[in-house]
Amino acid sequence: MFEVHISVTGRSCSSTRACRYPEARQRCRSCRVAPPAPMPHLLFDKSAFQAIGGEMHAVVRNQYNVVTAGTLLYEVAGDLRQDRSFRTKTPEQHAATLAKKFGGPVNEHRDWRDICRRELSGENIRLDEGPIIQNEVEAILPGGARVYLDVKLEDGSIVSPTTHWIERLATETWNTRYPADNRTLESGVKALWGILAARIGPSKVRLIDETAVVAEVDRILNDDSLKEILVRWTADIANDKRNPRRVLRDSVKRRWSTLHKPKLMTFAPYAYHCARVQLLYLVGYNVWPKGRERNDLADLDYVRLLPFVDVFVSNDKFVRALASHVVRPNQELISSSELKNRLDPRGPGGV
Repeated sequence: MFEVHISVTGRSCSSTRACRYPEARQRCRSCRVAPPAPMPHLLFDKSAFQAIGGEMHAVVRNQYNVVTAGTLLYEVAGDLRQDRSFRTKTPEQHAATLAKKFGGPVNEHRDWRDICRRELSGENIRLDEGPIIQNEVEAILPGGARVYLDVKLEDGSIVSPTTHWIERLATETWNTRYPADNRTLESGVKALWGILAARIGPSKVRLIDETAVVAEVDRILNDDSLKEILVRWTADIANDKRNPRRVLRDSVKRRWSTLHKPKLMTFAPYAYHCARVQLLYLVGYNVWPKGRERNDLADLDYVRLLPFVDVFVSNDKFVRALASHVVRPNQELISSSELKNRLDPRGPGGV
């Protein structure tokens, strides 16, 4: 078992201090240069990211503001586990192939839990202004930004590259292989149910299709008798594991009570989205396509970030099925083939 902590830092202008002004909103007061017109924000999951060739990735970055979820870096790191193998490449070669595709600007969301915690604590989180960027600046790879990937092993020791993790992968100079992940999906799912297990846990769910799953989840989220436990449960899933659950849970509950105990959707819209994604997965556990895999839990993180992007690209049947029930009318859910056909002037086939 290991924990991965990712942060990306960089500079968005040539000034001696970071530009903190939202893109295309106003002239940057540091560099005095008006930012370019905004491009749509696009998010890849790993299935689509690795299906797109390096040349096409460059084309995509010319048309979209590509948001790199921390989960994608986590999954690339997972390919370097000691128990992984690939047909024609070593794990190091496979990870290097993926690393070379990152190229240009990399925008990384803060951890979804951090966003939830801030919203549950009273901060206004806008879901219509694009991604929330780590440290409020754009990180540029490989031109000066640093990607830190700290891996905490079971014995408490830290395996941490000093700088430029992506570049070191791309040049095959990264030599660390991570321990095998021995956690089970069953234990992960049990943890996701948390305090809801006694009220609406798996033993109480008997559904046969996606429509029934969506209806049941929306019923749960709108049940007045479940308002308090849903707020407490959402605080638990957003909690930083380094802190006792009761600390965040109690402070959120006090704020919720002060506001006359509204429903979660009104109280914290983004936290509501994350809770709905998790409930859709749990309630529909036996309904969603694809054999149950440990990767399910990582895949959920891409869906949790959907409110901040305009286009989500995935080839994964499970991810697409789940995402189809949370995308907004003005968002697109497409495959890598659809993206290539859209951008390649030579038509089907791509680069």
